[in-house]
Amino acid sequence: MSALGLALAASLSFAVSPVGAWKGKVSVKAPTLPPNVPAEQKAMVTKMLGQVAKATLALNLKKDGTYQMKANGFPGPKGNDVKTGKWTQKGSTVTLTESGPNGHPEAFAMSANGKSLSMDLPGGQGKVTFIR
Repeated sequence: MSALGLALAASLSFAVSPVGAWKGKVSVKAPTLPPNVPAEQKAMVTKMLGQVAKATLALNLKKDGTYQMKANGFPGPKGNDVKTGKWTQKGSTVTLTESGPNGHPEAFAMSANGKSLSMDLPGGQGKVTFIR
């Protein structure tokens, strides 16, 4: 292979850098409720799904391999929360690992153009998507 061919192959193998600010949303599928669920519980589920649909995430991936994620408007006691940790990239996979004893890796797929990050929620319950 020529030097030009090697240079071209090497340049194509580098993934787009995810460093920078990202805006995120969470989409959640409505659970299937049994027919005998009381109307109050159905209303509570509907209200929580509405809150999740309006909630936002702000993710900042820093050059030093750390990140900060701010959640705003989610239901529950930590509806407005800030998480920090470390991130890594291997090809088109960006993995976030929260700081602290409960931190576990969460892998996001980055689009080929580097403009979106996405992760499916466990059990096919929905998706987390970031754009820039």
